[in-house]
Amino acid sequence: MRNRKAFLVLCLTFSFLVRAAADRDRPFDTGWRFHRGDVAGAERPDFDDAGWRIVDVPHDWSIEDLPHSAGKGSSAPPSPFTPKSPGTADTGFVEGGVGWYRKSFTLGNADRGKRTTIRFEGVYMDADFWINGIRLGNHPYGYTSFSFDLTPHLRPTGKRNLLAVRVRNLGRNSRWYSGSGIYRHVWVTVTDTVYIPLWGVFVTTPLVSPKKAVVRVIAEAAQTGSEEIEAEIRVAIHDPAGVPAGRATGKCTIPDRGRASVTLSIPVAPPRLWSPEH
Repeated sequence: MRNRKAFLVLCLTFSFLVRAAADRDRPFDTGWRFHRGDVAGAERPDFDDAGWRIVDVPHDWSIEDLPHSAGKGSSAPPSPFTPKSPGTADTGFVEGGVGWYRKSFTLGNADRGKRTTIRFEGVYMDADFWINGIRLGNHPYGYTSFSFDLTPHLRPTGKRNLLAVRVRNLGRNSRWYSGSGIYRHVWVTVTDTVYIPLWGVFVTTPLVSPKKAVVRVIAEAAQTGSEEIEAEIRVAIHDPAGVPAGRATGKCTIPDRGRASVTLSIPVAPPRLWSPEH
């Protein structure tokens, strides 16, 4: 049944940086509670973390001083380095181990009925995630970004939600210093039920010359509803000063709880070509 329509607007700068997510992504870096070491039950919302340290991420516990690092009777100040490091010289003689992070948050009335996801730019490594005591999953690799859909597990608007993360950096697992913990930024993304998904835009320039260029945009749209809908995706290109340089519109049919995409070719004449000076 095609009884719904949606309009999605995607803006690109001339250097092809996606700007559609600028207003929907919210920083989630501050006010985490952290404990170094493993703790039973720390994924539970009712767990008492009052004695944990408050940290902001990006955070790396491997570069924090170890009280025992100087050795008994030594006059040297504490440092992050220890000869007992499992990775020895390969990881810079620092310790990994296990660490826990917890953070509480609430959503406002404007977020009611919307889709909420959390995105981690990087966690080193082998990390497990819970929201309100419900396990979201595991991300074993330490160098890639990833996200989880929180929507089905969130409490009503204005109620406290609790996100818990356990990170395990064990043994010899790197040939260079990797760090330990949530070492990159974290974002909460709130969208409507019809949205442009993460990594849902692909941009190429099949034709480039001083007189003319063609920008090809493959844009994906998704929805969480139970009815098929018609969507219109509008793409706008702006130059570095914000002046419009090209526009295109495409339509697609998004199946229930599914995805669809459009491919648009946008001429730009004349293009402002980049150089080492510009």
